[in-house]
Amino acid sequence: MKLKLLLIFALLLSHLAGAEKIVVGPGDRIQDAIDKAMPGDVIEVQSGTYYEILNVHKMLTLLGVDSGGGRPVIDASGMGSAVTLSKDGIRFEGFVVTNSSNSKKPMESKGFYKIVPEGIDPELAFAGILVDGSKNCTVEDNTAILNDVGILLWKADDNTIINNIARENTYAGIALSEHCRNNTILSNTAVKSIPGDGIRVSGSNNAFVDNNASENAFYGIMLWESPNNIVQANTAQNNGYSGLWLMDSSGNSVKENNFSHNNESGISIWDASNDSLISENDLYSNSRYGIYIKSSFNNSILSNDAMANDHSGIGLHMSSENTVTANNVAYNPSGIVLWDGSDDNLISNNSVSESENYGIQLTDASSNTIAKNQVCRNGHGGIGLYSSSDDNKIEGNNASYNVGNGIDLDDCRNNVVRRNRADYNEWGGIGLYLGCEENSIEYNDVGYNNWAGIILTECQGNVVAGNNATQNVLGGIKLKGSKDNLLFQNYLVENAMEGAVITTTSPLIESLLKLAQGWGTSNAYDDATNQWDNGTVGNYYSDFDCTDSDANGICDAEHEIPGGESVDRYPLSGMDNP
Repeated sequence: MKLKLLLIFALLLSHLAGAEKIVVGPGDRIQDAIDKAMPGDVIEVQSGTYYEILNVHKMLTLLGVDSGGGRPVIDASGMGSAVTLSKDGIRFEGFVVTNSSNSKKPMESKGFYKIVPEGIDPELAFAGILVDGSKNCTVEDNTAILNDVGILLWKADDNTIINNIARENTYAGIALSEHCRNNTILSNTAVKSIPGDGIRVSGSNNAFVDNNASENAFYGIMLWESPNNIVQANTAQNNGYSGLWLMDSSGNSVKENNFSHNNESGISIWDASNDSLISENDLYSNSRYGIYIKSSFNNSILSNDAMANDHSGIGLHMSSENTVTANNVAYNPSGIVLWDGSDDNLISNNSVSESENYGIQLTDASSNTIAKNQVCRNGHGGIGLYSSSDDNKIEGNNASYNVGNGIDLDDCRNNVVRRNRADYNEWGGIGLYLGCEENSIEYNDVGYNNWAGIILTECQGNVVAGNNATQNVLGGIKLKGSKDNLLFQNYLVENAMEGAVITTTSPLIESLLKLAQGWGTSNAYDDATNQWDNGTVGNYYSDFDCTDSDANGICDAEHEIPGGESVDRYPLSGMDNP
């Protein structure tokens, strides 16, 4: 066996030693050199324009050499793909390939854009460089211009496409179709495809690293039915649609990319694109969303910067069981939005600020957990739940310094709002409005807000317990037109104090607060009938003259709540009782 291996090794060495360099110059045909060469030979092609269609059907190295007139140009004259690599182990480097355009068999997408799962068929669209079913080829440092496709991999595995320029091609700068696997697409420029994409991937799993896919008419990078790709450290800017589009593509890792200034979203994740990691991407100034997720599940959106986009920083539409955590979302019209059945998602540890509307908003989105977020300095409010957003858990957030309320619930049920901080908001701390029922507002700190710490308007059947409402300008807890709510063990301290000053940056809020300044301005206010104790324990009121003769922590007298007929039968005598 050893002797046999030694003989094989000797044969390989003799083959390598016998590899020849063949020089092709103006007036020669490159295909003739290919046909005459032996596997392993090197063909050097000098400057000039070669009107040929090449089929590299042997394991060869083709090197374009600038011999004084620039890189050699292979011009296909519209007759087919300029260069086809149809054998394993080919190296193709240093050429300009152009005019591979199939005018006789135009794709259906000519004149409009049609996407098919199989990808771009080389029988219908010609490529500057076509890697046709080959493995272990290297395509490096070429320029592909004015082709149907700049560089096309078709049923090709384990190839390296590195440091090429593909510009002004029709359907794509670089395309991978029909189950291409384990290819490395590295440090390429795929730009100005009209009407196509920079990089277009169908039914394939590969690594795309450090590419520039910008200024394309459609997507920068598009993955269709393509699972388990690595998309890392790419730039896709100023594209007609999104920087990156995942369509029915799961299990992808999208990391450390810059997808900004696109005419749609930075990243669009559509239709059963599940189980992907989207992390540490820069998503600035896109015309729609930083990240948009539609009908997709179990994705992790982690540590991205979504800034100054024209609609929202991060949007989840009909998408469930996703995790959105540790993102920086700022200067968007809305920060993080969930709507139309986006249920069972975890939104945690995000910083959401400087939104024109809400920092985090749920509309018809249920059973989500909104936890430990910093939601501050937003224009309309911090966290808002609307239109049957039910069974959500809002816990451990800081919703302070917002222009509206820190936390809003409107027409929502069975939500738990627990252990949040809502301070220094220009309207109120926590507000429940218009049909909110059976929500629990527990153990929150609400202080230094203008209108009130906690507000209930036309709501019923809610529980408000264990909250601290401190030094709110116009009231601690206010109930208006609300009934059958239970309030106990809340601590209302120095609210509606004489001389307290309204502080707001909004002229509208300032005028509304001044108009309402005389209404319900007290530590506690209730103009209907609600239960202000649980049968044994009521609330603490810093402005109630309490006597506790038996030192049991309960005042001897009931406390009448200003505004209506509600009474706290068991007001607490101190802050730490019971």
